[in-house]
Amino acid sequence: MVSQFSPRGWRAAAALALVLALGAALAGTAQAKLAHTRHGTIAYTPPRHRHRTLAEGLGELTPEEELQQYREEEEAHGPLTKGKGPVMKTDTNYLIVWQPRGAKFPAHYVQRIDEYLRNIAAYPGGTATERTNTESELAKYGVKKDYYGGLIVDRRPFPESGCGEGPVCMTDPQLQHELERVVRENGLPADLTRAYNLLLPVGVHVCFEEAGETACSVYGETGEFCEYHSAVEGSGGRDLLYSVEPFVFPSGCAFTGWLPQGEAASGTLDGLSHEHSETTTDPLPPSGWIGSEEWEIGDICSYNYGTPIGETANHEKFGQLINGQIYGTQMEWSNKAGKCVQHA
Repeated sequence: MVSQFSPRGWRAAAALALVLALGAALAGTAQAKLAHTRHGTIAYTPPRHRHRTLAEGLGELTPEEELQQYREEEEAHGPLTKGKGPVMKTDTNYLIVWQPRGAKFPAHYVQRIDEYLRNIAAYPGGTATERTNTESELAKYGVKKDYYGGLIVDRRPFPESGCGEGPVCMTDPQLQHELERVVRENGLPADLTRAYNLLLPVGVHVCFEEAGETACSVYGETGEFCEYHSAVEGSGGRDLLYSVEPFVFPSGCAFTGWLPQGEAASGTLDGLSHEHSETTTDPLPPSGWIGSEEWEIGDICSYNYGTPIGETANHEKFGQLINGQIYGTQMEWSNKAGKCVQHA
């Protein structure tokens, strides 16, 4: 089996000037590789070392000007080019909530993640009257329809920590093992039409450790990534596609002013929308739709939300309307427009 990995994350406002390369460990007997940055996929074999790329020479730019420069640098990784790998023509999403006894989520947190997946499944993507969100853009890359497979609550106790960040710390192989068990015991398929989204509770960390390098999920002011999507490629077309959404509040994974579901849920929803778009267009990274330096569709538009289409009573902006529900999630790259767009 070969595990593929594509991360996304930043550390608060420092992300405007700082990109961290992430390390990853691969499952089974696969050759270990390192992820180059949060915007890339595993494409580099050891010896490679995690490095920092500082944006220098910004002079007296305001934070808004720095952010604009950052976004322009992101967009420079377009357009996307289709590789030899597949695209998810249809995508049935499952939400797996790993919550053993004593594990906690904030009130309404799981409900709001569940609602998002239900809404993108209910949305008639690409129709002329419903072009109010990025789902309509995905159709241009061959993604025709989303479905929702349902919510599964996993009560199995967490394994012994496989890494050293916090009281509960799991590695990607440990998460893969649990996902494969849940999929198998529920009689679910693992193929290029299914995506399994794993939601982790408060205080659970995820770390990649390889060749002396460690990269861990964000919590508070520490950590290197917010969430990621990955795949375990098997024989006979048995490909387990999944994303992992650690609980990252409070953190730089949420973008101030674009939090219509509250900071905790909004930050996770922004990340889930990012990984959903990338999983569908590049399910076995990096072989689907890829930009320069192997950036994926969501990477090119990270933390780029476009023009607000409204505000909540708490003055939180939103730019997406999916099945009648408002969201403050990022735009996605459009080859046709040559830029990030809010909808097709």
